[in-house]
Amino acid sequence: MPTFPPFPDSQMGWSALRAMIRQHSPLAALEVFHHELGDVFRVNLPGFNPTVLVGPEANRFVLVTQRDELRWRAEHDPITRLLRDGLLVIDGEWHDTMRALMTPAFHRRMLAGYIEVMTCCTDQISAGWDDSPRDMLAEFRRMTLLILVNTMFGIDFSPEMGRLWPAVLRLLRYISPGGWLIWRDMPRPGYARARREVDRYLYGLIEARREALRRNQSEPNDLLGVLIATPTLSDDLIRDQMLTMLIAGHDTSTALLAWALYLLGRHPAALAQARAEVETVLGDSLPTLESMAELRYLEGSSTKACACIPRCTSARAPLPLTWNLAATVFPPEPACSIALPDPPPAGILAQPHLL
Repeated sequence: MPTFPPFPDSQMGWSALRAMIRQHSPLAALEVFHHELGDVFRVNLPGFNPTVLVGPEANRFVLVTQRDELRWRAEHDPITRLLRDGLLVIDGEWHDTMRALMTPAFHRRMLAGYIEVMTCCTDQISAGWDDSPRDMLAEFRRMTLLILVNTMFGIDFSPEMGRLWPAVLRLLRYISPGGWLIWRDMPRPGYARARREVDRYLYGLIEARREALRRNQSEPNDLLGVLIATPTLSDDLIRDQMLTMLIAGHDTSTALLAWALYLLGRHPAALAQARAEVETVLGDSLPTLESMAELRYLEGSSTKACACIPRCTSARAPLPLTWNLAATVFPPEPACSIALPDPPPAGILAQPHLL
């Protein structure tokens, strides 16, 4: 007979709180509950009781089989307040329409033109590296921001990077898991100012591109041009898609690059093999789509690194859902989270063919 997911008891709650304080991450608390309660459980938080699912079967349930039965927009979450009607926080037909409109900018045929930009931006950031320790998450964030703004919006972000860097980081902290999960209306000082700074920049890009398209009557060749050329989109809706890409879009690549470098650094033999492959395939030549396809070991290593990133996807069930594999009923709740599988054994990075 189907049952509701279990709640942790008070002892588990204290253990989770200690783990969260010790590791400075809400993920630590979820790991405690997962260890004690299994792959499906609920968390008792003030104002809502999210259901948490863990593992590949749970991923498929939420992201594939029940995708159309879930709602991905939570009106009171910080990410919705920030992105408004951005692709990441809209549902149904409107989401599908916007995705179809934006997808051509990411098509494989566009990548050939992006490679030179990616190479130049990578060289620009790495030119400042020396033998001193570096925060590679920050370095890769700068790199991916330069690449994203250049390829998607057709603008060199370098002159504005220093000025907007604090605002971008503050917006990332605003949408990241934190105290707002428990206290929904907690004060968030500095957020409004950061949003205004970034908004001024984005609306300025929109205005300048509209004027350029009116003067030149040229075909749009990047995401910003496609959005502006769509008559049904207002400047506000274009801003929402641009901010979605600027904040959420670059962060995924940043995390992947940082995790991949960290894991390769922990496995010297794997790092040596990846470097040898790059030197053999590319030598002193710039990468192309064809040569990049030959970097199979590096691709396998980065794919495995992606699988190791502890990510969560949040959704809402408007009606009770049954996960047949676990005979579990999920009640309609404000949020339902799914955590990806645990990282693989340490040695598997050296064997990407096992993916």
